[in-house]
Amino acid sequence: MKKNMIAGVALLLSLVTSTATAQTEGPSDSRAGANGAIQNQSGTHGSEEDAMVYNQGIDALNSKHYKEAAEYFTKYIKKNGQDAQAHKMLANALFQENQPALAVPELEAALKISPKDIEARDNLGAAYLQIGSFDKAAALYHSARLRSPKEAQLALYEGLALTQSGKMDEAVVALKDAVRLDPKNPGAFLQLGVALEGGGKHAEAASAFQSAADLSPKDPRAALYTGALNQNLGNNAVAIPYLMRALALGTDNPFAAHMSLGNAYAATGKDAEALAEFQSASDAKPDDFGAAANLGTLSQKAGKKPQAEAAYRRALAAPALEPRVAAPVQSNLALMLAAEGKLEEAAALLNSATQGDPTSAPLQQNLGIILERQSKTDQAIAAYQKALLLDPTLTSVKESLARLKK
Repeated sequence: MKKNMIAGVALLLSLVTSTATAQTEGPSDSRAGANGAIQNQSGTHGSEEDAMVYNQGIDALNSKHYKEAAEYFTKYIKKNGQDAQAHKMLANALFQENQPALAVPELEAALKISPKDIEARDNLGAAYLQIGSFDKAAALYHSARLRSPKEAQLALYEGLALTQSGKMDEAVVALKDAVRLDPKNPGAFLQLGVALEGGGKHAEAASAFQSAADLSPKDPRAALYTGALNQNLGNNAVAIPYLMRALALGTDNPFAAHMSLGNAYAATGKDAEALAEFQSASDAKPDDFGAAANLGTLSQKAGKKPQAEAAYRRALAAPALEPRVAAPVQSNLALMLAAEGKLEEAAALLNSATQGDPTSAPLQQNLGIILERQSKTDQAIAAYQKALLLDPTLTSVKESLARLKK
């Protein structure tokens, strides 16, 4: 039976939220001074006492006493509800307290009071993204784009929100605008690649990722996405250098990089290099079926039988393993064990394999071979007959049956 390599690792792409300047540590504020501190200025309404409360909030923000700051701004807003800046300051404090959901109504209020406040708009969009209100974020940025159609960042943010909403076709439209308006922004190309990949446009996605990687050669994400997707597409010569770059740059997903690189090397006949990559992938995730199975296959091919057996057994011990997926590995291990004279365990493995994948003629044939070696003639004949029913062209099975029926 032909040894089975596990298919290329699936390209799991997290959304590139870092391409948007979402203020997860609190909204930006135009009143910050040269040293980064927010300047003490009273709001646009209220008495001197109110101004003092407002400035106490500013002082608390600058001192990183965010809960106290929120209390001051809340007190101020009760008497000065039409002060947009105060709403933004309260939102800032709430962000810092990791309460973005509470910050949203404050930013909505600020934007209602001052519809042209870009800072309030951007921070509200960031807040929507952070709390998962992706449709609201997309609508906000789309509305802003209608007023400022040449602003690339708005197109990027709208595309990001649409991607998060799962509206990939709409996201692609917005993100293509983003890269058209700012063709040197690697983040825009990276997010475009995510949307294209999510929409099943793999070749276009690979091209977008490659543009991101070339514009930002020190970004391990772009290198990994470019390499992994090209490997899945069979463009192994393109994939290899990008995957090597991702690993050299310290990608935060070394497992995916090693798996993709191993598959790329294996597809181009570089078995020694592939073996090393699958070993690294298996070291990174010892309970991963694919890494262990591929490591076993190449170790067996290289004549490293103890390593192959250990890898196969580790693969078969993987959690939540589907019987059909396990079947080829069970067969490979069975054939190894049979060559060592361990026929009983080999037969048990192949029995399990044929149950896991009852449509495989080669598995039935291999079971017949082991049963014949055990002198279990009737069972061997039954296995060979099943193999022929599944694939009548198997000449070697016909010959085995003829021999056993003499």
